[in-house]
Amino acid sequence: MKRKKYDKKRTWISLLCAACLLVPSVRSMAGRPETVYTTAACLTISYQSVAGQENYAGKIITYYPEKNKPHQQLAISPVYGTASQSLMVSIVEFGAKVFSGQTFSQIYVENYSDLVIGERAFYGATVGEVEGSLVKDHTVNFDVHPLREIGDCAFAEMKTADDFIIDRFSGKIGYGAFCNTKIDGTFRLAGQIDTLGENAFAGFSAGGFDFSDADFYRIEDRAFQQSDIKEFTVGDTVTYLGSQLFNGSSVKKIYLPEKDVEKEVEPDAFPDDRDLTIVIADATSDLSIYHFDQYQNVLFQIPEGLDENSPVLRYLQENHLRFQIGGETAQETTAPKETATPGTAAPQGTEIPGTAVPQGTEIPGTAAPQGTEIPGTAAPQGTEIPGTAAPQGT
Repeated sequence: MKRKKYDKKRTWISLLCAACLLVPSVRSMAGRPETVYTTAACLTISYQSVAGQENYAGKIITYYPEKNKPHQQLAISPVYGTASQSLMVSIVEFGAKVFSGQTFSQIYVENYSDLVIGERAFYGATVGEVEGSLVKDHTVNFDVHPLREIGDCAFAEMKTADDFIIDRFSGKIGYGAFCNTKIDGTFRLAGQIDTLGENAFAGFSAGGFDFSDADFYRIEDRAFQQSDIKEFTVGDTVTYLGSQLFNGSSVKKIYLPEKDVEKEVEPDAFPDDRDLTIVIADATSDLSIYHFDQYQNVLFQIPEGLDENSPVLRYLQENHLRFQIGGETAQETTAPKETATPGTAAPQGTEIPGTAVPQGTEIPGTAAPQGTEIPGTAAPQGTEIPGTAAPQGT
């Protein structure tokens, strides 16, 4: 993906203003809030000392745009000074709902500390054209080293007119974090996602998805349901796949891991849709962990040159699953189900001499036709039993 250039000059001007225009609302002691005025806005930051750290740790708890001025970039500096300049505060957290419902022309967050984005921090926010603003690049960019956590519903219901970039993530993405978020550009997420919470991307839509540098570990229930994601790769790092991950989504192709890695998979992790193709890698040998024996409609794509004794091919055939060999133009094959052929094993439900009789199988010369009373035996359902009330409909 082509990375956009950011106007460093404009960004650093706004950060310079933040450093120079420090007007406290309270003459602060550690842990008390202090207001920082930036371009066309003000932030209130609470802070406290951290053992072994030179800078204090700060949390943005309120944001107010200045009255009668157009909304500009939201440019968050890694470090702010207190009013007396005697303390330096590193921003480590955006508080709950702090930017909820606000409108910005661009968001650029630069940080060198582990950053946590609180619950609903950007809920319902909008990034795009703003009257009076000269900013034309409406990218949302978290240039953070790393972004440690995204809280529940942090970006839910948000709308952006350009790309949304998180390049260095390492931690947890909470419940509904991007629920119903609409991004006109490309959404890029890179790094280590220890846990992707329930409904994290439910109803999510974007002009494109880039998860090529994202390592997912736990993916919780319904993480992508009703989203417009088209393809997804289950990487080698995945240890858990929850229930109904893609139900109601636009997903058309899912790639299984290159390696057989021990993992827990819910039986209904993937949708059983005829227009879904699951691509099996060359090195894959065990499909049983995915419970595909419970699927009927999915098409499996297996690599060319697979040995006829391959456990993958045997599994697909034994479970009568749809599969094709090779690419998208390859002819589809369905393993035939067993049929009654003279001289072959009898179909299910047929008596095999010398074996136990399957439930509900007629034994020649003994079982009466359906609806006939058998003296001395229990009557089949729907058969009148002399001396008793007749069942409904008999």
